[in-house]
Amino acid sequence: MNLQSIKLLLLLSWILCALNLGGAVSYGQGTLYTEGAGVNPPFEDIRDLISNGYSGTDIDVNNALVEGGAYGQFGIQSDIKIHTLASSVLGRNVFGNWSRWFQEDGATQ
Repeated sequence: MNLQSIKLLLLLSWILCALNLGGAVSYGQGTLYTEGAGVNPPFEDIRDLISNGYSGTDIDVNNALVEGGAYGQFGIQSDIKIHTLASSVLGRNVFGNWSRWFQEDGATQ
């Protein structure tokens, strides 16, 4: 192996590390989440009922599978707002009213 080949290998290794592809993990096939209690009627059936929120099925995320990889250790920002049909600036204190469209489980939104 000549000096040029070694330099190329070092460069490629550095690029892979920088992109975090060197330690990439394949998660394969798995269940990402399961739906729990609740119902999700068609949107057309509930459109006119939405003003202060709408509950949907509870989602249980497979946190071990979904929250892996380079960004898996990051949590959810606490100072966020959500945009819904009723308002574009809903704070965290009313997120529970909108479980049809927004839920948090572990570090997954």
